[in-house]
Amino acid sequence: MRRLLVGGLVAASAIWLAGLALERSRFGADLTATRARLAGEVNAQFATLGSRLDVAVRSITADATTVRSAEQGDMAATRAIFDQVTAGVNVADGSDLAITVYGSSNQPVAWAGRAEDVPGARLTGPDPLFLAPSSQGLQLVRVRPLVDAAAGGRHVGAIVAAAPLSREGQPPNAGTPFVLPTTLVPVTVRPQFEGAADTGA
Repeated sequence: MRRLLVGGLVAASAIWLAGLALERSRFGADLTATRARLAGEVNAQFATLGSRLDVAVRSITADATTVRSAEQGDMAATRAIFDQVTAGVNVADGSDLAITVYGSSNQPVAWAGRAEDVPGARLTGPDPLFLAPSSQGLQLVRVRPLVDAAAGGRHVGAIVAAAPLSREGQPPNAGTPFVLPTTLVPVTVRPQFEGAADTGA
């Protein structure tokens, strides 16, 4: 009986220690460490997706003259930009990625993928990377303005790449919080309202 009791206590202690070690390995030593790990994982997801968007917009080499010609109805220029946009989606491994080239009037002249409209203020604004709602849920959007250097840097258009954040099959229901999957726990993403810079983190 004594040996059985001692053996049970040793086994229970070993299981408890193994569980504690597994918990610390997976979640961190304390709540602060867990939060830091979660923040690092979420930031890494955004950085990876942002890098793909950067590759996509940089792959479009259409200049101001070509975009202006396409905006004015030049079919050869339009076809050339469509070819670049299609190639850009493939270069960025973009099965879920959309690229749109806008002209000076903020109207699309070429696109590929499931593109969403981007407000005109965003095409000329100071924030090149931002979150925006879409029919697929939240999407990360990268904007590269196009300027005419020969005309003193005048805005002639923009190249926009966008991709939805991962939802793991969750339907994009309006009004429901967006949940980003991680290896630890799901994380709710709450973007700031437009213009509300003082709402905190």
